[in-house]
Amino acid sequence: MFYNLVCYMSKLKKSDILLIETVNDLRDETSSLSIINTLTEVTERNHSTASLHHALKRLMDLGFIDSVKTEVTATRGDSRKRMFHVTAYGHKSINQELSIMNRSAATVDETKLA
Repeated sequence: MFYNLVCYMSKLKKSDILLIETVNDLRDETSSLSIINTLTEVTERNHSTASLHHALKRLMDLGFIDSVKTEVTATRGDSRKRMFHVTAYGHKSINQELSIMNRSAATVDETKLA
């Protein structure tokens, strides 16, 4: 409940936070396929490439995530691979979100003990 409230106050969706954290955790292997595989494993739900690309574009437009294209390789049929990474702004925002969530959780625990 408090997690939902914190996400509402920050204007980030729970799925946004999960996606940013996933990209951050993957570090060097942040292609769409690796992100989808990780999200599927973590959430135990299937995710479409289209919905992932839509969410990534939105987070890129907001400045949380950025991307670069790899060099052309023959093994990829002379096409480039897009790799995603969390921006400095994204790191700062996620750290603030997690801090707020931790403080909210601590407040709830204190009121339960009183």
